[in-house]
Amino acid sequence: MYRVMQYRPPVADDLVRVKDQLAVGSRVLASLVGIEQGKIRRYLGGPEAKQLSLANHFMLAAQSVLDDDQLALVFQAMRDHGAELDLAAVPAQAHAD
Repeated sequence: MYRVMQYRPPVADDLVRVKDQLAVGSRVLASLVGIEQGKIRRYLGGPEAKQLSLANHFMLAAQSVLDDDQLALVFQAMRDHGAELDLAAVPAQAHAD
């Protein structure tokens, strides 16, 4: 097990780069991060861009690198911890916003 001792969130330019690397639009990125679609632009730029929380960044990273079977294990663990989840597949969407 690991405990994060220090966290510096990615800046807006970093998140734009990740969005481009994943070849997804803002709506899909919002789904991967776990925030409302209308709020993702606040994280992607502007003079006072919001910072991504550790939990939301972890969600993005997990969905970026884990396969469906591995993600299913994570979601099952969340259920085992007492959470209720209603999952929907995020459609692959190249740069459509």
